[in-house]
Amino acid sequence: MDNQKNDFNSYKVLKKLISTIQKIELIKPENVVKEIAYTKYTLLPHIKEIFTEEIKKGLIIRGPINPLKGKFFDGDYLSDISISFKRKPLIGIEVKLLKSEGRHQSLSTAIGQTVIYSLKQYERAILLIIDEKLNIDKDELTMLRKSLYKNNVTLIYFNFSKNDNQLRFMD
Repeated sequence: MDNQKNDFNSYKVLKKLISTIQKIELIKPENVVKEIAYTKYTLLPHIKEIFTEEIKKGLIIRGPINPLKGKFFDGDYLSDISISFKRKPLIGIEVKLLKSEGRHQSLSTAIGQTVIYSLKQYERAILLIIDEKLNIDKDELTMLRKSLYKNNVTLIYFNFSKNDNQLRFMD
């Protein structure tokens, strides 16, 4: 991403985001915090910090208050965080706080949204899951990650327990 032309490639942006975000000490969301608030006040500032130099060169990172709007099957789709350069949408990020209640519906919707982002609006998409359960089946996580990857969607998965204050990145 350091070349003279400021030509931002979605793969390089994705690679930098993944390698950096897993090292950040993200605080767990409080029970009453909604996804939009957590995205705006916690995740978005960290992501902008990762790309401080690139933002100076024209990379644009938008959050849930002013998202890029995409259309698919005559419906509007708004990613929680978007990364673009010179009006070219590079990466759409869908943030999902998975709670005990309604897990299957929340996960299904988020998977569908990120696949649509990668099909139509963005070169790549990220599904960023923050799960309040620790006992996730790692084989299922691997299966989901591989399946999404075939559709140009990268899964970033964190979990936490009620006793933890920080999120844990799961490879």
